[in-house]
Amino acid sequence: MIPEDAPSPTREAVDIPTQERPLVLLKFFTPKQPTWTLTQLARASGLPKASCLRVLRVLEKYEFLQRDGDLYRLGMGALTLGTYAQHHAPPRNTALPHLERLRGQVAHTISWAVLDGDECVYVEVLPAARDQKEAVHPGLRVPLLADPSARILLAFAPRDVRQAVFRSGTGTVEGAMPSRTMPLIETLDSVARKTWLAGPFPAEKGTLQFAAPVFRANGSLVAALGMVCVAAPDIPWPEYKTELDALNIAARKISQGFGYEREWSGDPEFFLQILQSMPMLSILQP
Repeated sequence: MIPEDAPSPTREAVDIPTQERPLVLLKFFTPKQPTWTLTQLARASGLPKASCLRVLRVLEKYEFLQRDGDLYRLGMGALTLGTYAQHHAPPRNTALPHLERLRGQVAHTISWAVLDGDECVYVEVLPAARDQKEAVHPGLRVPLLADPSARILLAFAPRDVRQAVFRSGTGTVEGAMPSRTMPLIETLDSVARKTWLAGPFPAEKGTLQFAAPVFRANGSLVAALGMVCVAAPDIPWPEYKTELDALNIAARKISQGFGYEREWSGDPEFFLQILQSMPMLSILQP
């Protein structure tokens, strides 16, 4: 079965240049859809089945894919490249010890997400020690209004990206944002730019996410440092101050590691005051 978010085949898809076809097919393999059959890939990509099979055989030969019966999945070649990419990603490597330390302090899932065009991409996720269903995972891509990490990236994104997202109102997982919701989204964006923190909207049942920005020496954005909390019933916003303080400090220290020496504007206390004062956010209270 082809997932709902798989690209629809088009006439242009059939005209994919030969040298690009392996890369096009590899992009279909995601955490949400890790296995594909030949028929599914041919239908989703728009490539003729025979052409698709030839590409799959080449990818299998060089271990970028492996075949289990009728199913194809990523092979050791792709996994090895992914490992190389992680080890040769200086921002991630600099941040990783801080992420691990933060997870130890707050006992929540910690994430590292970057801006890729008009999407938020989760590069690193350190799950909480306890057994729980994770709200995010490495490789997850979400639109720039979809969750707190995405909205932190949007808050400090280039102007053209911000304008495009707010003009279209299509930065959510579900699609277009209802017009009545946009004023609240714009308010939360303003709060993120002022306090350097982003909170949940809408809250996923059973979890709350928060995020803070990480900057380079020149003030440009590196990533969003995120924290996914398990929401206990009847805990008011102020009770999350300890976790937010730890998140804010970690973001500042990582930024300093990248050479950022400007005044730090992260303000968890003011952020929580704003959350409490916004009636429209009362529905998010655990």
